Amino acid sequence: MSNNKKMRKSTIIKKIKDQTILDFLMKHDKSTEFVYDDKNKIKYTSSDSFGKAVEALANEYKDVSYPTIAANVSGFYEVATLAGLMEGTCRKRTKPSVLFFDRNINNIQNAIFNTLLISMSNNKEELLTDLFALDNVDIVKAFEPKIYDKLCEKVITENEQFKNTNPTEKELDAYLENNYISKDVVSVILNESFTIKKLKTFLLEKKYSLSNSYDYEAHNKALLEKAKKHLKGDMLSLFENVSENICKSLSEENRFIEFTEYLFKDIERNKDIHIYDNEDVFNGYKNLISKNGTGNIKFLRDIDISTPKGIEELEKILISENIISNNLDSNTFPIDIMAIPHIRRFEEAQKFVKQNSQFVFEVERDHKNKESGIWSFSPAFSLQTQKNDENTPSFNDNLKNCENRFANQAPLEDLGGMPPFTIISGPQFGSKYTDKEAVLDAIATAVHQKVKLVIGRGMIYPTHGRQKTALRRLEDGEFPSLDSRYSVTKSIGDYLNEKGIDFLYQTGVEEADLARELFYRMYFQELKETSNFLSRSDVEEKYDYLKEGINEAIIYMIRAGKDITYTYDNNGFKVSRVFDIANYFYARKNNLPIGKYSYLVDEGIIEKKYLNDSNKFRIISEELYSFDKNNDRLSVDIISNLTFSDISYKNADYAAIEYASNQITGAIKEGANNAQIISDSHQALMQAKIVGSGKDAKLVLNTPQMIRDEWYHKKGLIPVDVKKAQSCKTYSRITQTGKRMNFPGNWTIQGDLDQILRIYPSWGRTNEIKNYVQKTGVPLEKKVEGTITDIQLGSITERAEYYAKFLDIMFYKYGSNIISYMGDLQQGYNYKSYHEESRHTAAHSVGQQRLDFSKLQRPWLENAFGVIPPKIFELHDESNKIDIDQEKSLKILECLEERGIVEKRITDYNMTYAIKSGVNYKMDNLFLPDCFKQYEAHIREKLNTVFLVEMISLVEGNHEKNTDWNHKGYKLTEELKVELETLRNLMGANTDIQFSEYIVNSQGDFVEGSYCYSEINGYRTLTAHNFRSPVKGGGGSPTESMAKVIESLGSEYRNIDVVEQGHLHNFEARVINDRLYIVYPGMAGQSGFEQRLGYSSHPGGLMKIIDSNGDYILDYISSNFIRNWTIKNPKIKEIGLEKHIQNSFTQKAGVIGSEKPDILFPPKPRVLIAADPVKRIGPKIK
Repeated sequence: MSNNKKMRKSTIIKKIKDQTILDFLMKHDKSTEFVYDDKNKIKYTSSDSFGKAVEALANEYKDVSYPTIAANVSGFYEVATLAGLMEGTCRKRTKPSVLFFDRNINNIQNAIFNTLLISMSNNKEELLTDLFALDNVDIVKAFEPKIYDKLCEKVITENEQFKNTNPTEKELDAYLENNYISKDVVSVILNESFTIKKLKTFLLEKKYSLSNSYDYEAHNKALLEKAKKHLKGDMLSLFENVSENICKSLSEENRFIEFTEYLFKDIERNKDIHIYDNEDVFNGYKNLISKNGTGNIKFLRDIDISTPKGIEELEKILISENIISNNLDSNTFPIDIMAIPHIRRFEEAQKFVKQNSQFVFEVERDHKNKESGIWSFSPAFSLQTQKNDENTPSFNDNLKNCENRFANQAPLEDLGGMPPFTIISGPQFGSKYTDKEAVLDAIATAVHQKVKLVIGRGMIYPTHGRQKTALRRLEDGEFPSLDSRYSVTKSIGDYLNEKGIDFLYQTGVEEADLARELFYRMYFQELKETSNFLSRSDVEEKYDYLKEGINEAIIYMIRAGKDITYTYDNNGFKVSRVFDIANYFYARKNNLPIGKYSYLVDEGIIEKKYLNDSNKFRIISEELYSFDKNNDRLSVDIISNLTFSDISYKNADYAAIEYASNQITGAIKEGANNAQIISDSHQALMQAKIVGSGKDAKLVLNTPQMIRDEWYHKKGLIPVDVKKAQSCKTYSRITQTGKRMNFPGNWTIQGDLDQILRIYPSWGRTNEIKNYVQKTGVPLEKKVEGTITDIQLGSITERAEYYAKFLDIMFYKYGSNIISYMGDLQQGYNYKSYHEESRHTAAHSVGQQRLDFSKLQRPWLENAFGVIPPKIFELHDESNKIDIDQEKSLKILECLEERGIVEKRITDYNMTYAIKSGVNYKMDNLFLPDCFKQYEAHIREKLNTVFLVEMISLVEGNHEKNTDWNHKGYKLTEELKVELETLRNLMGANTDIQFSEYIVNSQGDFVEGSYCYSEINGYRTLTAHNFRSPVKGGGGSPTESMAKVIESLGSEYRNIDVVEQGHLHNFEARVINDRLYIVYPGMAGQSGFEQRLGYSSHPGGLMKIIDSNGDYILDYISSNFIRNWTIKNPKIKEIGLEKHIQNSFTQKAGVIGSEKPDILFPPKPRVLIAADPVKRIGPKIK
């Protein structure tokens, strides 16, 4: 058949119809032999109600040609009735086709047995008598007992052999069978006197009143005798095979009586429509199968639709029979009806049915009759599944291959203090808003970085049972059930543990939501059972104690990775066992006897190995996590949700910051701790903020959810009517004023806040750049930026030694190749009270401040433009036998230049040697000749004392700008730029130095404002000293104020990744709308201006590193680390830092004449010192 030719459905059906049952089985199973599997119970029948659904569904296919049905055998009588009814309603000269399948070979045998028995029977009455092993005498007894009694009386009175004896019933029946009851009599009785009620009464009250009265061998023998009259060859052999197995199974454990009772219930519930209670339906089904085995009924065994493999096998068979084919009309479904009783239990089956079937025919619990169900049908579209691209790996597949992401990421270096740990919050697996790629990126990064600990929270999207209509439609098809969500959470924990990483799972609002749902599920279940004597409030109060047990159960299910709160009864219906589970965990938690609930452990429902945390995988609600038992500062205070809100309000961080402040100020005494980090992962907010200073300082971390709110606006992802689900947090954040969208992000932290704390913020741009590096396979050139801001030289707040040491740290510890001057470098005339506050500094002259600043930093900047002094390698060290004079030093430089290790610069003034960008002088091969190899360590050491700054940016601070408040015309930052340019030009460097008082916007306007723009390794950054001050006294966030400025400018700055400022003398970083905002700390102490406003300064430094793999790193340098730093700059080391500061702040006055006067009268500096403490009155009381 040509691939381009559409195949007619009638042709496909005819080809299948012409195959016999055995041919079809042999083709797809390679065997036609059936054995009885005693491990699997046969579902002979149910007692469900299906009549109305069958009639309505058959009506849907009135006058339709060749309707097709694929059915699980566990619904045999329902589907047989449907097919028999449709045979009479579908288009004339066409018939419905049915394919039965099942994983239970016994169920398939039962379906074949019933089907062949129907084909051999003239009518339903005959079939039922054969099915229940009734002989001719039994038929008379059942339907005409009076005739039976008269015949018995007649035999006894007229027959000589019985006159003088008392014959048994068995003897009489045998005589009647042979002499009085003919086939014609039986036929008349069945035709005129048969009723289901009479049959039921006879069977249950007379024939099978004793449990041992069923004789399966006699029954099977009678059936085979009948079969020999109707079937031949292979079909007879098939019936003999299945008949013996079915009859034998009915003889076990009184199953025949059970079958009898259930079948009558089934018929009664579906009166006048059941295949065994409606002659037209019976004949309709009979017409679908011929005695030679051909026809419209086919069977498949060993098809397990609960597994992907089973679905794959079924699909393969349907394709081979052209039932599923690309050549079919694309506007029709391959299968009209798929009948699968409990389809909602099988995720893979739901996807298959939704894709291939017009309608789904299923059963649900009948709440009026707990032992039965009600069948219904609906469009297969109604199945709540998400069709995933077959070529797209699942999350679990990607998790297994997680190490392939960011493979160029190296383990983090040991900084001392706290080992690296990562916080990942709120993936909420099961939500359409979950950014699974961001989650995988975070996990992959943690694995490659070899962090010690991952703190996870909010992994589970809770099922909202009371809000199905909206929130359930927000569910992600990859994780449709709580079971799948628990499972993926455990998979993440197990994966991290396998990689040597501890996993600490924090419960939060998601688990609280789930606990409420489980409690009310149990509450309503118990309310139904006690509704005759307890009120709703009584029930809730009575079982309130079980909330504790439910919380413990949720913790267990996270550990175990599975949902144990329900099971299925014998009829396949879902049954809650929350009550038993909650009682078990309540008893265990409170050391009470477990009692009858021990069955949960005995039956393996609860596994002992998951009852407790492991050392590597623990579950908490809040905890003080310590990394060092000897240093309580090296701890993380993992707090619960203080505001009980997972919607990001304007001040969503306030609770955690207030908590930190209250500990520092002593307002919180009970439960206060000395932890450096406070972690709050419950808000839709990504922020890091230092509160307090010195040994009291705390870093408050807010970690956002791995939810991408912007997908709310993604066309087609979220149904329009579901977008407005009131309880959806994304909807609340998107639509309500004063709230921010949540974007995925996470933190990795290491180090010591009292020394150096390294912070790795990960947000959208980070992963874009890291993926770029991964894709190209070419590492970036590592860039290190030192930022100089808020020195305020000349003020009472100045800390000149801090600035000098920070410069030394910038170059000699970090090797900075970028410098950012962010303003407020000197005090200037910033406010009118300056003269009063700073009268002791002797630095009232703005020009003097400017000169002092330049002299203070010059020894470091002299080495910042890459120039190598000719004498750099000079050394006379007899002990190490090193003797390098100036001439030899120059020869070494010439040799390095020839080999491309250093470069030669020719300026207008001189020729110099300089280091080159991109050469690692610690690690790269220097290609030294043999005569110089003995000096290699010395040469490397000296080359690493020369630095090459590639870019310097300057912005004007309010101290510089306000100096011109009385129109004096000072341009302090411009003067610094000129000095730096002069130094650069003298050194022959090509360092980019940028400063401007104006910017040009996209409209071509010249706008007054001191900003700098840079793009470094993909990170596009906008820098200013200050964007907008937060509202005074309102607790407003400076980063929020920054964001408002940038956002108000619209598309002008849409491609900015990072916005940074100084001004506020404290560190804060926040991601707002997937853009990072940073406030840099300064080197100045607190001023009277800040004191009066209630602000505090926390002197410190911040280094920015953009690593070769794309990581964006912030190193917070504490004032303690700066204070204890030992100077490395050779010049300063030689004379001492205090002497250098003194020299920088000293001006020489010229002498008239050739000699100094004998007596000098220099001005005496005014000194401000601390007075002695006030004398205490009374005892010292702590």
